[in-house]
Amino acid sequence: MLKRSKNYLKSISVFVFIFWAFSPFKALAIAEDVILYITPNQESYYVGKMFSLAIRLTSLHRPVNAVLGKLKYSSDKLELLDVPKGGSMVSVWVDGPTFSNENETVEFTGGIPSPGFAGAGGRVLTLNFRAKSEGPATIIWESAQALANDGKGTNILTQAEQASFLITSELNSGFLNNSYLNYYIMFAVLAAILLTYLISYKILNKKVLKESLKHLEKELKLGSKLDPKQFKKEISNIEAELKDIETKLE
Repeated sequence: MLKRSKNYLKSISVFVFIFWAFSPFKALAIAEDVILYITPNQESYYVGKMFSLAIRLTSLHRPVNAVLGKLKYSSDKLELLDVPKGGSMVSVWVDGPTFSNENETVEFTGGIPSPGFAGAGGRVLTLNFRAKSEGPATIIWESAQALANDGKGTNILTQAEQASFLITSELNSGFLNNSYLNYYIMFAVLAAILLTYLISYKILNKKVLKESLKHLEKELKLGSKLDPKQFKKEISNIEAELKDIETKLE
């Protein structure tokens, strides 16, 4: 009876999970999320490379009229060069943006006039970095807010996603990212395989020739019914071909 009850509860749990996973209620819950995030994320850059990241906001149904944030990054791996405002959906900067490589921080407070921003992937700010040294690097949120355009300044932010990167040497990064070099490497590998095949083929022929030579000599010694002169001629031909192959293999 107890086992049957457990199975019954397990079936109900599975049904509830499937219902939630495919129901419109889940989609609605996801659509209500207000997220600050950094793009691109989880990339690889080589030492000395300059690259740009974007802080973006997604709020599909609830208009946002202010964003505030403080980011911390790995200054031993990353050097922040500039924080340009161009292309931002924010039109009123109350504070900043400011940054300090010594303190490893970026801070900003920006406003978006009514009716505010509602949409996906709105650019808040651009961060221009230079990769300094090899190893993993992270950019994390120390604080973040997205204030609703509701007259109360309600913080409706549900998630702030951090970013992580791998800084490699220029040689390694080039090997991974240079498509032309990859083609050359592929060609070299195929050429090596072909060369190995040809050498193996010649060595195999050499082995077959040696076995044939031994077989003919054995037949000759045993007094084959065939003409001995014919055997000697065949042996001479095989020896000549074997020497030619040995010369090519040297």
